[in-house]
Amino acid sequence: MTNQIDKAKKEAYKYLRTPLGKEMVELFKNKIPDPVVCKCGKKVEQRFSKFLLKYIWNAECLGCAEKAIEVQRQKHEKMINDKLFAFTEKKEEIILNILLRCGVPPNMVIATISNLPKPLLKELDSNSYFFTSLEPGPGKTYTSIALMAKYLDELEVIYNQDRYTIDIGVPPIFITVSELLLDIRSAFNESSADQERDLIYKYTETPFLILDDMGVEKATEWALQTLYIIINRRHDDSSKTTVITSNLTLDEISSKFNGRIGSRINGMCKTLTFKGKDRRQPTSKTT
Repeated sequence: MTNQIDKAKKEAYKYLRTPLGKEMVELFKNKIPDPVVCKCGKKVEQRFSKFLLKYIWNAECLGCAEKAIEVQRQKHEKMINDKLFAFTEKKEEIILNILLRCGVPPNMVIATISNLPKPLLKELDSNSYFFTSLEPGPGKTYTSIALMAKYLDELEVIYNQDRYTIDIGVPPIFITVSELLLDIRSAFNESSADQERDLIYKYTETPFLILDDMGVEKATEWALQTLYIIINRRHDDSSKTTVITSNLTLDEISSKFNGRIGSRINGMCKTLTFKGKDRRQPTSKTT
């Protein structure tokens, strides 16, 4: 009997788009099957499929189906919340690893805003900074890295590939000016215009750049010109953060390098002068 019905359906498919199609559909539609009962005892709604030429139904009634969907939703929500909790528990460690990948020295990745003196925190109200001191040690680099850690901590947290992660995008960069000039010199020695452009792009486009210990190095005029291009482009894009540390004043940097670099730093950064070796309150000058 089943084979005969299947053969009849195959023949019927040929006529679905003909004038006889409606009659064929009604023929199979009139063969109403026995009622289907859900596990809860309620009848399950049956629907006739014109394509299959038969009645179809869900495994359960609408009420049970909605309950099952809600159970799955709650399970999924719990899984997401558990993963978010696990991410939150490890977020500090995740940020430390990111800082390492960004070039921060291992002994400095523990820098945090919470460890900075309150008077200093009140001064950190700008987007970019020039940190200077008469002698090394008062906390310029520590404060710079603490600001970078704060930047990472405030980035959007996204759920991607079944886990939570920080939406870094273009990573921040920590580099000493000596290392930066060495990179520039290497690009020049290899006579690669593409490498030079890539290098400038790398330091120009990062949203957060720390140029540490400016002023201890000697540099060629060409290297200083490239350094100026990087600083000038960041000067022209106020959405990016640049933090420069030095044991020289801006006047001394202008004298040692060139006035254009000092001028751009002065126009881009808030200057904080650190005193002592205990990160005491700096004097400030908003520029």
